[in-house]
Amino acid sequence: MTAIQKDGTTFDIKLLDCRYVPELWVNLFSVGKALQKGFKIGNEGMILTLTKGNLILKFDRIFTTAKGFVVGVNLIPKPTQETVHVGLTHGRNIHISTLHGCMTHPGESTTRLTASHYGINVKGTMSPCQHCALAKAKQNCLVKLTNVKSKIKGERLCIDISYITTPSFGGS
Repeated sequence: MTAIQKDGTTFDIKLLDCRYVPELWVNLFSVGKALQKGFKIGNEGMILTLTKGNLILKFDRIFTTAKGFVVGVNLIPKPTQETVHVGLTHGRNIHISTLHGCMTHPGESTTRLTASHYGINVKGTMSPCQHCALAKAKQNCLVKLTNVKSKIKGERLCIDISYITTPSFGGS
């Protein structure tokens, strides 16, 4: 990816362990994954920063929400060797699973119809896609009540984040 900061500076980064979620209108960035990879977290006012060596990635795009704000960064995909060589070239032979990944993971029929429209010769059979399976996976519901009480104060702390409100700091 090419990161474009608000001040106009750009640099290339490589995102690993990414997940594709076609229903989202934005891409989510895992700060936790970056921290696991050795980045340090900080801030400059409301701007979140991730630092590793000389690299400083600033989440300098601020989106106001009803109860606060969300920060983001402008990341533009860089074509990789796999996506460059595919190209929607008439007469090209390509395996359907590769084309499926290059076309942002549409269904098999959409992949085949698009290939047919552009005159691309699709070969092979479509195998289950790990990225699509992860995107469609659902988390099991968690039990929110227990009959077993702790005998040690503060041993367990359960919070339902859907009920947390943003505290107000000063002002009117």
